[in-house]
Amino acid sequence: MTITAKSQERITLDVQEIGEVETFNYLGPTICKEGGGMKDLKNRLSKARGAFDKLKRIWKSKSISKRTKLRLFKTLVVPILLYGCETWKMNKGDDKRNDVFHSKFLRRILKIEWKDQVTNRELLEETGMKPLSKEVKWQYFKARQTATLQ
Repeated sequence: MTITAKSQERITLDVQEIGEVETFNYLGPTICKEGGGMKDLKNRLSKARGAFDKLKRIWKSKSISKRTKLRLFKTLVVPILLYGCETWKMNKGDDKRNDVFHSKFLRRILKIEWKDQVTNRELLEETGMKPLSKEVKWQYFKARQTATLQ
């Protein structure tokens, strides 16, 4: 795959021409011709959802404190979602998708039902967390700073 290549020449190795693909997975993230974003975000959301579901017994446990459950969520689920996020092209819809995922699973952990009418802002204040969309922007900023320092 060539991404934003100025040259349209085919790449050959010895005498064999290397074929082009629209997308491929590399070390977890989905790389696509458009340069990242929606396909990888869907992939990461799916993987994070799977990780959350595997920890179902922990979320339902009454003997584990809310604080411990939130720490486990931050260390075991959120990094799976955010892996490679500094390469994503984000728009408002993608930001919302991340924030919906975040608040949905925080509500499950805290056993907050829709009829309780707790706003997302109140939820984030109670958990001491920031919206995931801000975390993605922070990761992108950190990656850019690191790249310019090298």
